[in-house]
Amino acid sequence: VAVSTTQPSTSNIFFQDNFDNCTSNCSAAQLAAPSGWAQWYGPQSGTVGGITHNPGEITSPGRGGGGKSLKTWRAGSTFGTGYTGSLAYNKFGSPAASEIYMRYYVKLPTDMDLSSSWLKLWRIGNTGPSNVLYIDILGNGGTLKNTGNLSAMTNNHGWTIVLSHADLAAIWDNNWHSWEWHVNLTTGVLELWIDGVRKYSDSSWNFGGGTFNLMQHFSMGNYASGGTWQSSWQAMDIDDFVLSTSYVGPSGGTTPPPATDTTPPSVPSLTATAVSSSQINLSWTASTDNTGVTGYKIYRNGTYLTTTTSTSYNNTGLTAATAYSYRVSAIDAAGNESSQSTAKSATTLAGTGGADTTPPAVPTGLSVM
Repeated sequence: VAVSTTQPSTSNIFFQDNFDNCTSNCSAAQLAAPSGWAQWYGPQSGTVGGITHNPGEITSPGRGGGGKSLKTWRAGSTFGTGYTGSLAYNKFGSPAASEIYMRYYVKLPTDMDLSSSWLKLWRIGNTGPSNVLYIDILGNGGTLKNTGNLSAMTNNHGWTIVLSHADLAAIWDNNWHSWEWHVNLTTGVLELWIDGVRKYSDSSWNFGGGTFNLMQHFSMGNYASGGTWQSSWQAMDIDDFVLSTSYVGPSGGTTPPPATDTTPPSVPSLTATAVSSSQINLSWTASTDNTGVTGYKIYRNGTYLTTTTSTSYNNTGLTAATAYSYRVSAIDAAGNESSQSTAKSATTLAGTGGADTTPPAVPTGLSVM
């Protein structure tokens, strides 16, 4: 079935590329990039199984069987762990945007996989205190395809799951899928739609303002040292890339679809116990949700601390003889967050001044009766 690759035409779009018209600098054989992009990372080429590829290539076919698409090729450890084969972008409007919608189509081959603890997909820098938004696939102890989830972080917000393993595995199927991100540096909103369905939405990212200035690598960047791709050539395929200040949608629509799930999880019940001069252990009851709980957010002294999928957390590196207050909330795949639990406080134990290595004095005055 033919798929339309026509880009939406609205005044809110400030950059788009369906890659069909690329006639020069169409691969990472050099640093110079196609029109509109800042640069390729390279240059480099590799040969596996008698077939040679540049790490990044704009070639046919594209989405729908015609045109061209951006292909990021990987096999074994051919191109190392760097940004090789990715594109950089640095023109976020004039004046620079503080809110963007980034829509593109992705095709992940079923035979493509990486044995690594993490893979950076892309990162966007900004002038605010959050500095950089990272979008990674985290391996969680296995290969990315078998156990990975899609996660995000900034310099002031810890790793947070934005697409569960089940949802990621469902689109790792050698078919085209629309991904659309919404990032608002002013309001702290981060959202993700897959094929027009909102999968994640959270307004507590606290980016702290600023404007966007650089997407350092797209569609994928580096990965953990020692990681290895599958043995044969496979490519992550990207097409119909759009940057806009309003929602684009998989068909170029202008109104975001409603969230399919608006019900938050139940509120967890928290306990906090000090176990040493530098550690407080937290545990809480498991929350329930109509579609399933995906994680728990932990707050310390009123400030977001981290997100975990467990129902316990050990907070280490604390100051001795100091009181700390904690709350925890539950989140689901649609980004719904429960109310925070009742605050629980605990005080770390007093410091001992170091380990005691001095033995008692030798007893004297022994007599035999």
